[in-house]
Amino acid sequence: MLCYTRVPIMCCPLISSLAQIRTEQYQRKMSIKMQGSRSRQNYHPENEGMVNKQINMEFHAYYVYRSMALFFNRDDVALPGFSKYFKEEAEGEKTHADKFIEYQSQRGGRVACKPIDKPQRDEWDSPLHAMEHSLELEKQVYQPHTLLWPLK
Repeated sequence: MLCYTRVPIMCCPLISSLAQIRTEQYQRKMSIKMQGSRSRQNYHPENEGMVNKQINMEFHAYYVYRSMALFFNRDDVALPGFSKYFKEEAEGEKTHADKFIEYQSQRGGRVACKPIDKPQRDEWDSPLHAMEHSLELEKQVYQPHTLLWPLK
């Protein structure tokens, strides 16, 4: 029968050196985390925050357009052309969000996932009303783009 007893780490030089290596690796990893990304260079924190805000707005627009597409696809509304249009718009907004996420990563920034606001409404009086809302939504999503450029 085998008897296992705990041997202090310092008694075994191999285990001791492995423990030391692991400790150093962990400390380096934490040091890098505290400093930020290694690829981050000349990327102002304010820009990082604005890009995160834009990502959230793009996902909100995606959510609104998907809601519109679902409304126009309902059996009591039955406007498949509008449903298809808003579904394509939703996919476009999702693509924009993905591109901003990729940009944030390439610049060494961190993506901050925030709650996505629910659409203000789920029902539309008419296709015209939905299109007008779509235009206003596009203006809201585009407006922060103009603020990104003058930052450092």
